[in-house]
Amino acid sequence: MVETPVAVFRHTLYKPSERFIPDQASHLGRPVIMIARDPIIGLVEGLHAESLSARDGFSRFRYTVLRDDRVLRALLLEQGVGVVHAHFGVEGMYAQRATQHLGLPQATTLHGYDVTVSDHALISSRSPAWIHYGLGRRRFLDRSPLLICVSEYIRERAIALGARPESTVVVGTGIDTVAISPSRVPEAPIVLHVGRLVEKKGTRYLLEAFARVLEIEESARLRIVGDGPLRGALEALASALGISGAVEFLGAQGQDRVIAEMRDARVLALPSVTAATGDAEGLGQVVLEAAAVGRPVVVTANGGMRDAAIDDVTGLVVSERDAGGLAEALLALLSDAGLAAKLGAAGRTFVEQRFDLKSQAAKVRQLYEEIG
Repeated sequence: MVETPVAVFRHTLYKPSERFIPDQASHLGRPVIMIARDPIIGLVEGLHAESLSARDGFSRFRYTVLRDDRVLRALLLEQGVGVVHAHFGVEGMYAQRATQHLGLPQATTLHGYDVTVSDHALISSRSPAWIHYGLGRRRFLDRSPLLICVSEYIRERAIALGARPESTVVVGTGIDTVAISPSRVPEAPIVLHVGRLVEKKGTRYLLEAFARVLEIEESARLRIVGDGPLRGALEALASALGISGAVEFLGAQGQDRVIAEMRDARVLALPSVTAATGDAEGLGQVVLEAAAVGRPVVVTANGGMRDAAIDDVTGLVVSERDAGGLAEALLALLSDAGLAAKLGAAGRTFVEQRFDLKSQAAKVRQLYEEIG
């Protein structure tokens, strides 16, 4: 029996920070068609992708602002799609009308901001898609037959916003433990930070903590991978703290470069905080990637991070916005290579057992069959 394709839907494909979407799609074990609203950023080998914008020069405006889904419906019919899997709640809400019209089952993965950012922040964002989502989120969640939540925290938030508990399930995004192999923890006292330079990632507190680290460990270095609206302010803060010579802002990088940076680092730090908009970590994919490499992590007890790191087992967990506690945790790992290696090895085992990409994708595939 020939299986019908799964349409994996994300407005923008393929963002460097969202490699987990095509990775999961590639491991579903059934035909996949990737669908984007916007022009597609690059290509992923083995995955066929279609863009709504490429079909009709005006379709992006009509789709986003007027919620005209005719081009999407036509594409789903043309490709003989059997199930639609939207990533993020905004995409799920936009696809819902089309899938209901066509009688197609739909799954939506909720990753973070889609159930943590407040209605007010969404509606005041000036983004037409976010405004529509802010106005329709509760109705969308209530009417969704399957919401795949990347962590227990995200499931709790979805239910608090109106999702039916029986329609929610937790399946974390997977890590390709075959492609990402562990390596020996290096001697160099390098701290790595990976993430968009936005409030939620807590980079400000990491810089403040690192200034304290340098008072004791003068040879320590901080490497920051990522870009965003706060980059200028963060570079200015590093200068004001007198640590610019020990901090390097590397900008946004592809996954291969990120993994290479992880191999060169002693520890990954992701001191996330709950932003003024309510935005919090959904899971912390980069934390799982670091664990797969065999690196210990220093994180905060923020959002879904509790699913991605175990205190004193795979890393060290500190309180949000606690630069002093963050500095102590970093120094503990920079000064003790044995401890770093022990926590890193435990992290690798943890990812293999709980977040292996192949097994996580198999869970998602089974969910398709249950709703189909």
